[in-house]
Amino acid sequence: MHLCRMYRFTFFLGLFIFIITIGCNSNSKPLVLEKKNSIYFAKHFQLVNSDTLILLHILDPEKNIIEKKYALSRNSKTAIPIGYLRIMIPIKSITPLSSTQIGMLSVLNQEQKINGIADKNYVWNSKVQTGVKNGQIVEVGNEGMIALEKLIKIKPSIVMYSGFGKEFPHQKQLEQIGIQCIPNYDWKEMNPLGKAEWIKVLGAFTDHLAEAENYFNEIAKEYDSLKKSAKKSKISPSVFSGNITGDIWYSPAGDSFTAQLFKDANLNYVYKSTKGTGSLALSFEKILSENTKTAYWINPEHPTLKEIIEINPKMIFFDAVKNRNVFCYSKNMNYYWEMSAIQPHHVLSDLIQLLHPDVKLQKKLYFYQNICQ
Repeated sequence: MHLCRMYRFTFFLGLFIFIITIGCNSNSKPLVLEKKNSIYFAKHFQLVNSDTLILLHILDPEKNIIEKKYALSRNSKTAIPIGYLRIMIPIKSITPLSSTQIGMLSVLNQEQKINGIADKNYVWNSKVQTGVKNGQIVEVGNEGMIALEKLIKIKPSIVMYSGFGKEFPHQKQLEQIGIQCIPNYDWKEMNPLGKAEWIKVLGAFTDHLAEAENYFNEIAKEYDSLKKSAKKSKISPSVFSGNITGDIWYSPAGDSFTAQLFKDANLNYVYKSTKGTGSLALSFEKILSENTKTAYWINPEHPTLKEIIEINPKMIFFDAVKNRNVFCYSKNMNYYWEMSAIQPHHVLSDLIQLLHPDVKLQKKLYFYQNICQ
């Protein structure tokens, strides 16, 4: 496949072979799965698909070791490897606790499997909103304050959570009644395409893996084409990013997928050389002293420049503010948080069009706008 040849430098190379001995079922023959691994960018899961099973590994983002091992099976009599948890597919229902997971399910047209969400106020998808209104989808709270009784009542096949606190609250109790708790570390990926590639995990659980792979291959091609377009620009404008909460300014760390996105858009991100995949916690004084002359401010997370200045009048000292070069996705926050992870090519397209006017993409803006206008 052309895409595989293009990205053979990524996480896995060539054939990925599993030879695993299983315990006694009808016999004690070894289970042999020989199949090419189809993961190109994501670092925190592995996926191998055979004719009878899909083996899914979830990797601990900090230790880079296998944390969970699942054998996704269409037939309960199919032998599975020792040490794997069997999950029957397609799953009957899912409670996704992150907006990005809802977005991925919507791309696969699998919203009908959603029977629980964290909070309706952060949902953009109209089908999910209707499901909440009709009582078909229940709000169960976020993973830190989960409504256990509600979750037990709706009994989803799986709960997919973000893994901020590692183990899901009441996980053992839930698993005893058949509710599997699956961590999703897309937010820890270092590449926008790695984050988007988690659609394959949702595709595997819903038994729409082929559709997920086809969709990913298409957006990866488009993303690569846009990167090449950005490199044609004669300039690499300087940018800073983030916003202030209390006394702390949070900005993407240099190893984050957002920093990689800026790089792919041919932008000179001020903190590109810092370490970490999350956010930098900086003082406002440091941000101001280092970015007074920076050309563009990306992602202040406010809908208008007026609101930004009302919160902190010192924002007017940034050249980006003076020159009205402040860009954000804040015109529809829920839409961005739900769909941007699975549409990184649209995010990249927006940044190129707004910050590289010499590159004529002739595309519409999907998420971003100049909030000074």
